Order: sequence, then C-alpha cells, then structure tokens
Amino acid sequence: MTDENDAIDNFMAASSGYLLSRWLPYGAMRKAIFFLLLFIFSVGVMSYLRWYHIASLVAALSMSPRIVGEAAYFFGRIMGTLSRIFRR
Repeated sequence: MTDENDAIDNFMAASSGYLLSRWLPYGAMRKAIFFLLLFIFSVGVMSYLRWYHIASLVAALSMSPRIVGEAAYFFGRIMGTLSRIFRR
C-alpha cells in the first residue's frame, strides 16, 4: 500500500508543475469563454463599470489553472499559519 501511495505522490509532484504553469485554460471552448469574459470586462472598463463587468473578470480569472493554483496555495499557507497560531 505504501508503494502505491508513493507512486501517487510522485505523480502528483511531477504533474503539479505542469498543470500550474499555464495561464490560459485547456481546450478551445474554455479559451473562447475566457476571452469572451475578458472582452465583457474590457468593454465595461471602457464605457461604464457595473457589477457584472467585475464578475466577468473574476469568472475569467477563475478559469486559469495558474491563478487558481496560486490562490489555493496562498490560502493554504494562510490557513496553515492560522492553525499554528490558534493551536497554541
């Protein structure tokens, strides 16, 4: 069982760098949606900024594997620090 867990850990370590290195989403349809959402945001910035323009930017950024990975890493470090502080 430990050999299987070690193999899984090795695979996760090897693939995580590749998965988090891309800024654009995978697949043509996801890229099209990503650029459409960025277009909606840029039109809103040029004319008038409403809540749905900001929501389109947040939605577009949440499609990027790199940004989602960085955010998960950041919040994981914050939670680890908070748990060490409040465990004392």
